[in-house]
Amino acid sequence: MSIAITGGSGFIGSHIAEKLAEKGHSISIIDVKRPHKAGFDYVKADIIEKQSMMKALEGAEYIYHLAAVSNVDEAKKDPVGCYNTNVLGTLNVLEAARKNDAKRVIFASTVWVYSTSEEEKVDETTHIDISKSRHIYTSSKIAAEFAIQSYKKLYGLDFTILRYGIPYGPRARPETVIPIFVRNALEGKKITIFGDGKSYRNFIYVGDLAEGNVLAMKKSAENKIFNLDGSEVVTIKGVLDSASKISGKKLVVEHAEARDEEYKGRHVSIRRAEEELGWKPKTSFEEGMKRYVGWARENMD
Repeated sequence: MSIAITGGSGFIGSHIAEKLAEKGHSISIIDVKRPHKAGFDYVKADIIEKQSMMKALEGAEYIYHLAAVSNVDEAKKDPVGCYNTNVLGTLNVLEAARKNDAKRVIFASTVWVYSTSEEEKVDETTHIDISKSRHIYTSSKIAAEFAIQSYKKLYGLDFTILRYGIPYGPRARPETVIPIFVRNALEGKKITIFGDGKSYRNFIYVGDLAEGNVLAMKKSAENKIFNLDGSEVVTIKGVLDSASKISGKKLVVEHAEARDEEYKGRHVSIRRAEEELGWKPKTSFEEGMKRYVGWARENMD
């Protein structure tokens, strides 16, 4: 199978590429930076450039679309840049997929879309209330999902939308919470917690997340939305305690005022993915943290 991955040189995309290659698929990495290792076809292209996407995605049967502004602080600082990439970029990918007769686009969305809901327990049928979107990143992902749904209805372009939980693991982006805590722990630096540390996430180990992406190629996943989230509720304080325990370092912590636009966490159901894809997380948070801390020790600058 010929598969293209936009953002395939990034944290999650690189793990998906490795998993798909293990299955014998032909992989093309579409990114502005080179893959972290050799062995993949690579096309340097930016998703905000329509003609570049048209050419880069020629011949791709399946397109995993991961290229995005995913750093929420960067999105807040540059909302226009965020929308250019996350919305216009997605439209360019969809148009290239349509014109090049791709079979399906598999889109990396986020559980942050559920921050628009007042419900504590959510699933893929939960109502998205756009009036309650507190962050430009969230609204950009919702807008991209709307565009994908419209392309199916208007042009018949098949899709799968995957709403990712908060990923962690080897090659994680350094500005996310777990890498920050682990790096500061290993270096003996102060760690800042926004709020009381009781907000929570269902962190998902990147290897498990990549496996869910591979299973999303199933015919049964066509034109559906799936949550790929962790199965353990972990508070921010719990992340801190884990980083301290595994690193063997005593941490210096300071508290700062909670940021209102932050994702507060929801109990996200993964039942659909379990029943229809045969997927569920295999890596416990403790085991995932051990693997990540080990990797971080070897790869810290």
